[in-house]
Amino acid sequence: MLKHQAEVLRKTQQQLIQSEKMASLGNLVAGVAHEVNTPVGISLTAASQIDYLIGNLLLNMESGKITKTRLKSSLDEIRSNTELVLSSMQRAANLIQDFKQVAVD
Repeated sequence: MLKHQAEVLRKTQQQLIQSEKMASLGNLVAGVAHEVNTPVGISLTAASQIDYLIGNLLLNMESGKITKTRLKSSLDEIRSNTELVLSSMQRAANLIQDFKQVAVD
């Protein structure tokens, strides 16, 4: 009987340890997802803005309403958003590389 209780206790301890490991892994995955999601979300927003700006630029060109000032302003905004996409994607790539290195270590 005592041997049986010791075995039940050992199995319960193993289950508790496994549950704690899974909870820790869940927290780690949530943290990683958040860290990577931030630059990806910024990139999606900036890319959507670029698409919108190019669409407006094309409409203005087709209707003959484009001025040199408006063209320059739109191109400046497009460049700014492109830089944001590039820097955010580089940040995401660096994070992924860091996570891969931690996994290897």
